[in-house]
Amino acid sequence: MLDPLVLDSGLAAHRCAGCDGVFLLSSEYRAWVAGQPGPTPERDDPEAGQLAQERVLAKSCPGCRHLMQRYRVSLRIPFTLDHCGRCHSVWLDTGEWASLKRRNLHDDLHRMVAEPWQRQLYKAARRAQRAARCAATPAAGRSRRAAELRRIKAWIRAHSPRR
Repeated sequence: MLDPLVLDSGLAAHRCAGCDGVFLLSSEYRAWVAGQPGPTPERDDPEAGQLAQERVLAKSCPGCRHLMQRYRVSLRIPFTLDHCGRCHSVWLDTGEWASLKRRNLHDDLHRMVAEPWQRQLYKAARRAQRAARCAATPAAGRSRRAAELRRIKAWIRAHSPRR
């Protein structure tokens, strides 16, 4: 059973008394975002470590009972958004709205579940993985590879039909 709740000035939502989660209807959220002055720059959240560990279980949408998908918010944020692909509503676990608000990301939920945001996160995660692998490689191995790459680059430049 969900109880009515006001998350922000003019933003109606529904709260679960049992788990303290928040269900945000897409229509309510989009109307609220339309009245906002514009996106704000992201900030750090000093209280992010206090959020509870997310459950691994899949959630069904309280609005339409469709299975919700998880979307990553940021590489630095320890939780995901549960988004319904059918009615486009969002479920926020305990403390997630407050964390997003402290980070100035509360007005970006509709962007977070979109393909460009997720693609950017994927690319950033890949870059971070590559950097971690490179840092884990011994310096001698890196210098041998770098020397080999320099040798190949010089050979290509010296080769007349290099195209």
